[in-house]
Amino acid sequence: MFGWTKNNTTTSQSDKKEEKTSFFSWRISGPELKRQIENYHTFKITESYRGISTIIIIAIFGLVSLLSLFSIGVEPSEKVISIFFNAVVMLPVAFFVYKGHRWAIVVMVALITYGVGSYLLESGKISVLAIFIWLLLIPRFWKALKIENERRKVKAPSTF
Repeated sequence: MFGWTKNNTTTSQSDKKEEKTSFFSWRISGPELKRQIENYHTFKITESYRGISTIIIIAIFGLVSLLSLFSIGVEPSEKVISIFFNAVVMLPVAFFVYKGHRWAIVVMVALITYGVGSYLLESGKISVLAIFIWLLLIPRFWKALKIENERRKVKAPSTF
């Protein structure tokens, strides 16, 4: 029923359940939200949701660039142009996501959703992999956005 923590305080089973969330969960627990806000500037890139989101963007850019580079039947100049335009869009968005700009997080969610949606529409069939990837990536951005929204509330309390 109760478990002991390192500080010799009791925790109920419901508290333990709240701490554990699914890998695909869109929710961020209260303690995790507080921890993310308190350690906002001290977390490593792999510990904060904005950092994880930035890593995801850079990984997507790298993957798309490699796929463009090794695509068959495409002129080399078109490959370079594709990689260049991906860099022009993705890398600045990654920078602004890392800096905590909410608009950049929303833009990236829209770009990923557009990419998955257009793939599903063009292929004309349901791709479990595309949906799985969307469900894997978007919750990280959602949590980063929730943290940025909460930081904004904490920074500027309402005057009402």
